[in-house]
Amino acid sequence: FDAISQAKYTVKVPFVLYFEGSVAGLEVGAPVLSFGLKMGEVTSVRLEVDPTATKVKIPVTIALEPQRWLPPEAVERMTHAMLQERMSLWIKNGLRGQLQSGNLLTGQQVIALQVFPKAPPAALTYVDGKPVIPTVPSEVEALTNKVSAFLDKLDKAPITELVTDARNTVQQAGKVMGSPGLQKGVDGLKDVGP
Repeated sequence: FDAISQAKYTVKVPFVLYFEGSVAGLEVGAPVLSFGLKMGEVTSVRLEVDPTATKVKIPVTIALEPQRWLPPEAVERMTHAMLQERMSLWIKNGLRGQLQSGNLLTGQQVIALQVFPKAPPAALTYVDGKPVIPTVPSEVEALTNKVSAFLDKLDKAPITELVTDARNTVQQAGKVMGSPGLQKGVDGLKDVGP
């Protein structure tokens, strides 16, 4: 039944997304979602290693299916180049790909195409003739990066000096509060009245 219902989507336009973090749980056939609706699916997940720079990139190829969101007459007129032009405009307006959890129990991942208004400017680029959609880190990656940055700042903070300063301040406040002069002043206020 699933295969029959998917067979009506005959127009498939390939795009590539590059991820630098783990893509554990992302498999061929995983959905590509936009605003919660399926727009296509993942067609390949590979690993690219650059031995000179010791960097790893993970190109994920997706196939967008314009028949899912365009009326049939528009799909007939739509060329791959026209769809790429539309995608280019969306990317200029903040559209990015992001790896997101599709199922918390199984760990399945999906690709989400959504607008990130604060994303750095980007444009549709091409690698080996395939259009590349820019990506943003997953929510888990972004949280991990923030925690790491906070811990780095905390590690560099002069905690010993701050604790010593706080202790000295409390001790000085205790001395002032217990001083005979302050006690006499407080006792003298009793005689002033309302």
